[in-house]
Amino acid sequence: MIPPELIPKLDYGLKALQNQDYDGAIATLETVCRRAPDQKSQQFLQAKMALVRAYRGLGKFDQSRELCESLVDHPNPEVQNWARTMMLMLLKQETQGSEDDNGQEDVLSTELRAGRANTNRVQVSLPRVADSFQFTFGIALLAPFLATAIMFAIPAWLLGVRKWDELLGLSASFSLTLNLLSLFLSTWVIDRLNERIYQTEWGNLGTVQKYSPEAGELLLRVSRAEKIPLPKLGVIPDNRPAIFTYGVQKKAARIVVSQGVFRYLTADEIATLYGHELAHLLRWDSGLMTWVSGWGQLCYWLYCELQHWRALRPAIAQIAITPLLWLCLGGFHLNQIANLYFSRTREYYADHFAVNITGNPNALIRALVKMSRAFVKQERQAESPALFLEGMRNFGDYDPFTTAACERGERFNPRMVGNLLLWDWGSPWRGVITWISSHPLLGKRLQVLSHYAEQLDLDTEYNLILSRRQISLQDAKKRYLFFYLEVLVWLLPFWLALGMYWFSQQSKSPLILPGYRALLLGAGLGWLLKTAWQSLGQRKVPAPNVLSLLSDPNLSPIWGTQIHWQGKLRLVQASIWGRPKLYFHDQTGVIPVRYPFWVRCLPPFKSPQASLDGMTKKLCKVSGIAVRGLSPQLQLSAITQDEIGIFLGYPLFLSWLTGLVLVLLGGLLP
Repeated sequence: MIPPELIPKLDYGLKALQNQDYDGAIATLETVCRRAPDQKSQQFLQAKMALVRAYRGLGKFDQSRELCESLVDHPNPEVQNWARTMMLMLLKQETQGSEDDNGQEDVLSTELRAGRANTNRVQVSLPRVADSFQFTFGIALLAPFLATAIMFAIPAWLLGVRKWDELLGLSASFSLTLNLLSLFLSTWVIDRLNERIYQTEWGNLGTVQKYSPEAGELLLRVSRAEKIPLPKLGVIPDNRPAIFTYGVQKKAARIVVSQGVFRYLTADEIATLYGHELAHLLRWDSGLMTWVSGWGQLCYWLYCELQHWRALRPAIAQIAITPLLWLCLGGFHLNQIANLYFSRTREYYADHFAVNITGNPNALIRALVKMSRAFVKQERQAESPALFLEGMRNFGDYDPFTTAACERGERFNPRMVGNLLLWDWGSPWRGVITWISSHPLLGKRLQVLSHYAEQLDLDTEYNLILSRRQISLQDAKKRYLFFYLEVLVWLLPFWLALGMYWFSQQSKSPLILPGYRALLLGAGLGWLLKTAWQSLGQRKVPAPNVLSLLSDPNLSPIWGTQIHWQGKLRLVQASIWGRPKLYFHDQTGVIPVRYPFWVRCLPPFKSPQASLDGMTKKLCKVSGIAVRGLSPQLQLSAITQDEIGIFLGYPLFLSWLTGLVLVLLGGLLP
């Protein structure tokens, strides 16, 4: 036994290790080991083994190996086996690290599979990466009532309801009625959406067992243990992989999977996905998501139906239907935005449950990576839009907008996965971007899942620990300094508008302007200064190919990176919003492309799509600005093919125009 005063320190060190605070864990656990009188006690061994894992987490393999060697000859055979396994893992990681440093090819192939726990049921600790589930559940319960009440209160106020008690009573009544209707009808609405719009085919357990016997056994085992009926199982005939669950009640739950999951994933990977969806069902969060998303799903159903009906009508009818389309789309997006926080937080808890019930964090890591890659590949080859990916974005197992960085040409090197996730781990912008994502960034999820594998003393095939060490060695202070500078400059229109208003309202001010003109003038000047900074401050770092850009943790949504690449363009007509999607790819990777819609207003007064149709699938040179939002994106400025260039427009043209218009309004309005 160790002295009682050391037990709190041991508990603190173990908790710090679980939360990936490796420095804090090492400092505390070394104190416990140094002051423990009985070095054969269970607590001492626990502290020493935890130290091995903490040093490994920091990439300090020499210290980790030295501690591990002292446990190889321990009289306890279980400790011996653990130490020998850890020594092999440390040796493998050191070898891979030296190969990475020398620029050699990684010997790890996609055929090599990291192991799983010996039993299905394990217990791993969830690190502090997400808010309390009970807290987020309460927020999600409250949000729909507030959102619908405000949505009704605004038009009621505009229509003349001025008494606060009447306005509050009407808003509360409307909100309660709408949410009760959503509670009773949301499952039925999503069923109809699945059957009519997504072409979902309902099957049975045999459909799942055909591709993954483990998933079928898992569904049966959990259903019997929880004494609930087997969920209704559906399959969407689409090769873009996705899986989601919905249903207000456990006894009326549905788990829907696309055919792409069965096509691209192995049996154990499919099983972890079904374990993930069962977590949503058992924790009631799928029921809550179904309820609060009911009226939003109804808006999306109407939008899809109107889009189909509009395409069959003459031009005058299309013009008349368009406002209704935008109204339905706005309601759907408002509902999505209100649910982002809960949707994002619940994923951590579902991953935790899936690992505990299957004992296989590595299969879930592989599933998420392979699904992200397969999605981008299928999107580039699609002939029809995947309406279910947008409609069930908050329900699905990943956010389709954040997956684009995981596709790498035809050959997939597992070592590159960690490099492609450096932005998720090291960019200061990741915290801002996460708030507009329906799911945690893939890098953050894989970090937590690799931590579970570490708790189970399992290796991973994607070298995530080495990649984390690489980002930790880079200059984080410099990235954060530029981040704060970018935010400050981005808000220049706001600062200058307030400053101009305050200055113009002073009694002795030489510039006397009405308040609205001062605000417009200040905002316009700020906008022009911001655009000038964006134009002059574009990063001119070496980015010879797509992969090098996607592996850059310094990518910003504001400060663009100038690129000049050679590769091929692919124009995909299968778009939910009607406008074709464009992708650029070279031999290393793929990146979505945005071309300005307003160039049709310039000579020769036609859309660039006609020219792009003839240039796709042929070798060309492109130039533009690369930025990083929910996904990496290339903003095209010009394309050259066979010495013939096409000018697509300056990416910052609209920003210059906006600033100029605001200045003119501020200067010319009476």
